[in-house]
Amino acid sequence: MAQVMENPVGVNNPGRLVEPMGTLDGQQGFDIVKVLWRWKWLPILGSVLGAVLGYLYFARQPEEFQAQALVQVVNTSPPAPRTGYSDPDERLRINRADESIIIRSQKVLTKASENGNLTEQPILREAYADLFGLEDNSFTFTHDDVAKLLQQSKDLIIEPADKDDQTTLITLSFVSTDADLAARVVNSIVDGYSEYLSEEYKSFGAEAVEVIQKAKFDLDKRFTELSLKQVAFQKEAGGVLFNGNQLADSYYEDWLKFKAQLNQLLQEREVLVAKLNSVEEAKVAERPVEYILMNLVSPEDVALMQRMFGVDTSFLPPIDDERKSSAADVLERGDLPLLRVKESQLSESLGSGHPRVVELRSQINAMLQEIAKLREIEKIEKLEADERRAQNIEQRRSEMLGERIPLDTQVELLVQTMQGELAVKQKQIDSLSKLADESFKSSKELDKVKSDSQILQTELESIRALVDAYTSKMAEIDTMPSFGQRTLKELDLPTVGAFYGPKLPPYLLGGAAVGFLLLSGLAVLMDLADRSYRSPDEIANDLGMPVLGHIPIMDVQKVKKVLDSADTSLATIHHSRGRVSEAYRAVRTGLFFSNRGSELKVIQVTSPVPGDGKSTLSANLAVTMAQSGRRVLLIDADFRRPRIAKLFGIDGEVGMAQVVAGKAELDEATYSSQVANLSIMPGGKRPSNPAELLSSNRFAELVDILREKYDMIVIDTPPLLAVSDPGAVSAVSDGVVLTMRLRRNVKPLATRAKRILESVDARMLGIVINGVSAEAGYGYSYGYNDYRYAYRYGGNYRYGYRYGYKYGSYASGYVEDKQEDLSQNAPDSQS
Repeated sequence: MAQVMENPVGVNNPGRLVEPMGTLDGQQGFDIVKVLWRWKWLPILGSVLGAVLGYLYFARQPEEFQAQALVQVVNTSPPAPRTGYSDPDERLRINRADESIIIRSQKVLTKASENGNLTEQPILREAYADLFGLEDNSFTFTHDDVAKLLQQSKDLIIEPADKDDQTTLITLSFVSTDADLAARVVNSIVDGYSEYLSEEYKSFGAEAVEVIQKAKFDLDKRFTELSLKQVAFQKEAGGVLFNGNQLADSYYEDWLKFKAQLNQLLQEREVLVAKLNSVEEAKVAERPVEYILMNLVSPEDVALMQRMFGVDTSFLPPIDDERKSSAADVLERGDLPLLRVKESQLSESLGSGHPRVVELRSQINAMLQEIAKLREIEKIEKLEADERRAQNIEQRRSEMLGERIPLDTQVELLVQTMQGELAVKQKQIDSLSKLADESFKSSKELDKVKSDSQILQTELESIRALVDAYTSKMAEIDTMPSFGQRTLKELDLPTVGAFYGPKLPPYLLGGAAVGFLLLSGLAVLMDLADRSYRSPDEIANDLGMPVLGHIPIMDVQKVKKVLDSADTSLATIHHSRGRVSEAYRAVRTGLFFSNRGSELKVIQVTSPVPGDGKSTLSANLAVTMAQSGRRVLLIDADFRRPRIAKLFGIDGEVGMAQVVAGKAELDEATYSSQVANLSIMPGGKRPSNPAELLSSNRFAELVDILREKYDMIVIDTPPLLAVSDPGAVSAVSDGVVLTMRLRRNVKPLATRAKRILESVDARMLGIVINGVSAEAGYGYSYGYNDYRYAYRYGGNYRYGYRYGYKYGSYASGYVEDKQEDLSQNAPDSQS
């Protein structure tokens, strides 16, 4: 053991790789097509069974017959004239695209039953009893009952003959088990609908006139009521004057007159006040008497003074001879524009026919009439004033010629006269203001009366217009005796019902579809419950490792041995050019040319559970590597159940267990084989502490020594789920090859095995599928029957242990067997 080096596990070990050999995409998605293909016999069986059941159901169905009629509804009358009268049925007659609602009515179907005597048909009676849950002989079957049955029957179809909403063509069809009854029902419905149209439109003109007369009578009654109401309203108005039916507002007219007179008096008062003020100002300024007198008299008087007294008036300021504004001017320039602006605003907001707008227009017209009257009055007054002025001038001239009055006396007389006139005008102004206010207040109190009168008058005029329109409509209808007439043309009537069903294809297809769907669902459920692998992609995606190869099933009974000492399961020795040998070489090639394959020297081979063929894979893989020219050492690290020595037919009493325990040297435990470049180190005699031996530092050092002597080292280890030994070996190996058989419930076993390898940080090189049948196509068939090899894992030979898990026939607990106690010489375990 001098060559044994104190070297911790994994240190200075360039072949020890942690990362997996390759990466794959995420989990494989659920493909319904692939699922149905895998279980294709279920959907096929479901379709066949469904079609058979559909045929059996079809055979039990009675024959049905359909009768169909084609009719046309024609309006033979000219269109009604456009008048104010609104026909309540006009929209229905013009836009009735589907007559099915009318034909299915109780009235039409009752007439159809009466015409065809359908109450005597036993089939209809039985259908009515079944529909309403009645005893067949416990009720009286009436025509109304037939109508109710047909209304709810799906066998009666009434629809437009085409897709045009305005079509006049209608198809009627009825399905029954009796061909004659089907035709009889359709013909009866056609006759019943024709009779209905004839009765409905036979006296349409008289009915329309009756409707119009009734409406006219109601309007006449309403007109009379409103007229009486208007008379009563005028009486209740008291002293309010009415011009016909229009209310005359005398208060407003008085207000306009008072307003005009008041404006005239105010202007005259202002003139008098201005003259009196000018006299006072002139006296204070000590102006000449002539100047004062000139301001008090009119232009005509000034000219007279110049002629009579020879007074020089050139020094006086020019006298304003501008015409004073008259009352008509005040109204025309002041109140009239305001009323017109208000009328325009209300007309835009309320409409030209609103009572308030109409009232304003009446006020404007009254004001215009008042202005015209004032113009005439002013014209007459001007003529009279001119005449009086001439007489006054002549009189004053005579007086001045007879006796000259001093100028200061004249001024005083004129001032006194003006003061008296100013007092009189003030009294007139006060009196007119009071009268104008009273007239305005009274006019405002009449506003509500005027509004009610206008509304009443508008309603009367509207009713009068409707009465005239209805009267005209009645006259037009009298000249159209066939107004609104509609008739039914029978274009195609059935004589007997034609065969309608049942038809076999729909039943077959429906049954097959139902069966297909039901058993397809069963196939999906079975696929979801299946915990086995069905394809290499599924294995790779589920475990995250590539599939290195598939080893076919080999019938060991037909193997012709090349070496008598070698077991028949070593196909790479006995049949090196066969299909099985090529499969092992494919695994070897995958390992050699994999990612960073040059760094692989120590390869561990294990499986999830016993019976997966790990020992056979290890042996054949080592043989193929040796055949490639590499120096290969095959180590049996399954101390509990060593198999390698038996496979190669060598004595395995001294092996790896004794070397690790320090009871043998490497050379003593290493055996040459009949395969060139291949050396074998069996497990040796089974120890009592295999796990401690494999997890010891001495085992790791031994593997490091062997790295230097050999190109490749293949280590066969126990199953992962049986014992913990493989985890210790993976710590010194460069990679792990996991082999398994595709058996039922293998998926959770493989997943647990992968988690064990991940927990010890093992580099997983890939998976080898063992026991694949030759005819396996998409997916695998189960070739598992202990490899179908004659030795059945060595006849009745059993493991030297039983697993804590229950795999096959294995149960928990150990099996006592002949073992070698190496515990005293066992090296210390790794910490």
